[in-house]
Amino acid sequence: MDKRLLTLAIVKFLLGFILVSLSLFIPAGTINYWNAWLFLGILFIPVLIMGIVLMLKNPELLQKRLHSKEKESEQKSIIKMKTEIKDKQLDKKLKNYLILFNVSQKWTVWGKKLRDTFVT
Repeated sequence: MDKRLLTLAIVKFLLGFILVSLSLFIPAGTINYWNAWLFLGILFIPVLIMGIVLMLKNPELLQKRLHSKEKESEQKSIIKMKTEIKDKQLDKKLKNYLILFNVSQKWTVWGKKLRDTFVT
């Protein structure tokens, strides 16, 4: 058994688990969130089992899976297009939120002026 491969597999598994956990629990504000724990179990238990099986039965395939990158130009271009589309959608959503925030601030200022007019 290759210790370097085992260490790499464990590190990548733990980093993935930590990153996904943080992305679920930080927005929730609590770790008492059963849906997130269920999701983590459904996602990472099979990954753990498959990693163990690959380490024991076919370490070369595990090595290949740990170092996989897209090599075909068509797949790279599809991934790039998908990223660009998501960036544009995110920019549009961000712009809408900023407009909504600006409008809500103006309404708040207008409401305070109206209140001050009638209260004094």
